[in-house]
Amino acid sequence: MLLTLALAEVMSLLVGCASTSQVSVWPTSAWCLTAAPAGADLPEATGGWLPGNRLASGNDTERWGVAFSGGGSRAASAAIGQLRALHALPWSHAPGALKRADYLTSAYDEPYDAKVDHWIDHVAYISAVSGGAWLSSLYWYSPASDEDLLGLKPMNGHQKGHLVHPTRLSNALLNEASGYTNLLSRAFQQGTHFDYANQLHAHYSGTGAYGVAIADALLPAVGLAPFEQPLASAAKPAGDTRPFLIVSSTLYAHREQNASRGDMDLFPLELTPYYSGIRCAALDDQRRHQGRIGGAYVSSEAVFSNLSGYTPPTVGTTTGTVGVPAFDGWAKLADALGTTGAAPVREVSEKLDPTSVGFPEYSYTVPTSPASPAPRFIVADGAHIDNLGLLPLLARQVRNIMVFINTPVPIASGEVLDDLRAVFDQLPERHKAAAFKPELLPGLVSELRQLDRAGQPTIAIRNYTKDDFRAPGVGPANGWFGVFGYDVTIAWVYLSPTRSWLNEIEAVAPNEKLDSTDPGLSSARKEGLLYGSGDKLERFPYFNTALEDGLQAIDLDAVNVESLANLTAWTLITSAEHIDGERR
Repeated sequence: MLLTLALAEVMSLLVGCASTSQVSVWPTSAWCLTAAPAGADLPEATGGWLPGNRLASGNDTERWGVAFSGGGSRAASAAIGQLRALHALPWSHAPGALKRADYLTSAYDEPYDAKVDHWIDHVAYISAVSGGAWLSSLYWYSPASDEDLLGLKPMNGHQKGHLVHPTRLSNALLNEASGYTNLLSRAFQQGTHFDYANQLHAHYSGTGAYGVAIADALLPAVGLAPFEQPLASAAKPAGDTRPFLIVSSTLYAHREQNASRGDMDLFPLELTPYYSGIRCAALDDQRRHQGRIGGAYVSSEAVFSNLSGYTPPTVGTTTGTVGVPAFDGWAKLADALGTTGAAPVREVSEKLDPTSVGFPEYSYTVPTSPASPAPRFIVADGAHIDNLGLLPLLARQVRNIMVFINTPVPIASGEVLDDLRAVFDQLPERHKAAAFKPELLPGLVSELRQLDRAGQPTIAIRNYTKDDFRAPGVGPANGWFGVFGYDVTIAWVYLSPTRSWLNEIEAVAPNEKLDSTDPGLSSARKEGLLYGSGDKLERFPYFNTALEDGLQAIDLDAVNVESLANLTAWTLITSAEHIDGERR
């Protein structure tokens, strides 16, 4: 059910006048208790935000979801390569019809043609967190073409620009990344060159300064205004071709008044270009917060506005009037970038008020049950619940999903990534991300490790049924996201220094013999992997990011970004036959 409120916003203290805009509200509580919404009933479907061949009511085998994990600039750089591959891989309407040789030829040897049907044309959703969301937001909102964003225009004999086969990779080509139209790569080479601890307070101040600093660093590279770009979009971008974007953040709410900073409930907050809000909240959390959190989406421009002081809509009521104080204003893209990537909030909040050092705090009111005055909450990294970005896709019952786990933890380390443990209900402190039965995780991890030892891309595909979800048949598998069991195929794509990719590079550096017994191939890294790169690939591909290297944002250059993007593109392209053959 769609409700509409009339929202009077004070546009500017300087001009002293007010205007009235329409703000839509979607009550969502019913989606969390009894059954997931039908795909055709979702706001993005009824509002026409899914491109034609990706409508929620369309052919499930031709509608995918992609999840880009968190991981700062490392995750963003890896996602560049993964997006390049999605734009380069040809689509076949018959699952498994194309073979590995077909994919390699089309991806690497033929010029990019936007009119050709590619995998990206069948991705309905991109769900992203933290660094993955930084990259995905730049991609979705930028007015630039896909070719310019991803560096796919022909260059120096390479048919798809920076998407090159590893046998043709060279240090010179890596260093040329900033010299050609390759906007996303350039953003993360140049835009993350700031030291959070020292530079943030020198140039920005106040609540939300962290997001403003990130927006100022990243958005200009892709043709966006860092301070003015709204979160809500009046129209779909780039000729109606890009998937619907979901950015995950986390709302922090004190369990009791004057409670300690560590005694808080966490709620998954979804931010999209069309609507935003907290879909659900488990019943115990709802009672504790008197229904103030969860249960509705609102037009994205008003998600952080003060919606208090009006009578909530009732059955048959479609409009109401809401006044928004001038200091609230409309939500900006900078707000989304700052909240989804605010990983340090958890650590900072244990010692001091996060807003005192620039982390975001906003008004937030459930539009169907407003509080007066509207409470204000810390809003931080979506990774504090689900760092994979998977749960929003499961909540929408997307049938085919690729999860790109751009992690700092090698699969061969013997350690199981907490983000995976959380999704498989093996991490009690992050139970709000749980979806699948815990006994399903060991087999998945074992297969990924076997692939890594064999030097192959670490991609494991699983076909899950509703019985593989938690609590099958007795309610939601996850009451915080509104996930119910269903049949879904998931390709788990785990970041790894794939030996088969590195062996292809031997043709570039034939005098280096790669040590196949070294899972990290440290000998190749120490020698630079490619002549002339020195120590720029130290820790490749597990470059440090925020909190893994203090509070500094990672200082990536062309070699870092492009080598990682080349690896992740190769991983997906060479596994395309396997993934395509398993889709539902």
